[in-house]
Amino acid sequence: MPETAEDLSVPAAELMIVGHYDKTAGYGHRRPAGSPSWLLLWTEAGAGLVEQGGASFAVEAGDLAVLGSGAAQHYRVLAGADRWRFWWVHFQPRPSWGAWLGPYARAAGCHLVAGVPSGVHARIDAAFRRALQDARWIPGAPPTT
Repeated sequence: MPETAEDLSVPAAELMIVGHYDKTAGYGHRRPAGSPSWLLLWTEAGAGLVEQGGASFAVEAGDLAVLGSGAAQHYRVLAGADRWRFWWVHFQPRPSWGAWLGPYARAAGCHLVAGVPSGVHARIDAAFRRALQDARWIPGAPPTT
């Protein structure tokens, strides 16, 4: 029987799923076979440690990690950090994104855009909040504010 998105621990590649975590020390998530979709992690506060494809790096406020599909992933609150507050999105990238992500590669399919300018943090955070609100909207119901 074919798998559906509900059967997977992460969404199928054609879906976009967004969420927000504020995790304390001890939190971690490991996917030995990776994810069938790409994963974007935007750090709002605190710090995390991301590992994929032989690369390992810390992320802190203003850092964006982009992890390709199909490679083992492990991410967690950075040792010594009290928490890691981050947005996450599973998605299918556009083919043109490869050229944009290339300079940020840490390993095949593993990217870090470190130190996004602080002047755009609030706009990025707001975009994620809107995406989450839109994901929770039910057709026929008034949108949430």
